[in-house]
Amino acid sequence: MKTVWSVLLAALFLLAGCKSKGPGETLEGYLNAIQQGDYDSFAGGLSYPGFSNVNADSLVFHLMEANKKLQEERYGGVKSFEIVNVKMNETADSATVRVKLHFGNETAEETEYEMVKSADVWKINLAI
Repeated sequence: MKTVWSVLLAALFLLAGCKSKGPGETLEGYLNAIQQGDYDSFAGGLSYPGFSNVNADSLVFHLMEANKKLQEERYGGVKSFEIVNVKMNETADSATVRVKLHFGNETAEETEYEMVKSADVWKINLAI
């Protein structure tokens, strides 16, 4: 469940125009977009090699809608989040961002997002 939540949550959090921000700030913007239900604006910021944009965008939208409903039923939804740590690789073209998610049922969970820099824009890496 955690893996599904991480991938789906990651997909919802992407926003356009994050060129000057670091991976942690960029992910924070993506997470805020998810909380606002802004699924369209995040889709361009995903890195999902092997999928065409049309298929992947449609898939992400439907998965996010289903995941949001499931998270609300099981955990009371995501109420807030905090960036815990950002670890850049040596060449500064990828990073691991650790996030703590706080749920409506007063529980919390930490998860990591792999970020990649593509054309000077940080994106959530969904490569499996």
